Amino acid sequence: MGKSKGTKSKGKATWSKEGKQYAEKMMKESEDRDPDMRDLYIYNDYMGYGLVEVLENAVKELKKHLTAKKYKAALSVVEGVLIWQDQDGVDEWAHIDDGDRTIAMHHLLLAGIINTLHHLMTEDLDHARATALKAAEAAISVAENSDIELDDELKVLEDIKEALEGEAEEAPKVPKSDFNKLYTSYSKLYDMGGTKFDLSKDDPEELQKRYGLHEDRAEDQAAARAGIADHIMALVASKLGEVDREGVAAALQELLD
Repeated sequence: MGKSKGTKSKGKATWSKEGKQYAEKMMKESEDRDPDMRDLYIYNDYMGYGLVEVLENAVKELKKHLTAKKYKAALSVVEGVLIWQDQDGVDEWAHIDDGDRTIAMHHLLLAGIINTLHHLMTEDLDHARATALKAAEAAISVAENSDIELDDELKVLEDIKEALEGEAEEAPKVPKSDFNKLYTSYSKLYDMGGTKFDLSKDDPEELQKRYGLHEDRAEDQAAARAGIADHIMALVASKLGEVDREGVAAALQELLD
């Protein structure tokens, strides 16, 4: 296990350009899976599962970089995930109806972050130290604010933060195999990432036929149809006098549908 270099972070840490770009990529993928943006209602947790898919794709990329020992690229993915995680609505992924999956993803994600930060401490990558410290602080916030018990990960992240601040004489001991083991276990249980929940490549009208409109949108359209029917019936009555309102309404409704 390598020694902590004991170098204090200098200056105010900011997210890197690459990290911000990765977050933007994740936000675009999130929007591609959002039924509300297409006036669709599919089922309650569709967006949540779509966000899980986005996160899984990021974890897959993180593993690819760690396997290739491209730790700076791995840090960019970690940054992107942490920026993305801080956006409004993104936490839907943690509240889907499959609680076991969200627990497993929390442990897998934090293991990947810990693995990345540990490598950045033990390798000669001082140029990334300030950003790594910011990532450690953000990951601690994720662990602290989760509904899931993540005490073990939180302890390691706090040790890493201390080491990155230059307050520790030695880098904390982190089992390097944990992330790989958790990744393998997760991949056996769940379809790992992909584009199953991506709605962006389908024709909007076909999606509406397949799934139906969002409840609010459907109510708006029903009200609009009723208003048109009432207006037409009023015009007919003004020209022809008393009419069979129910019969006319039924005929108009059939035409409008």
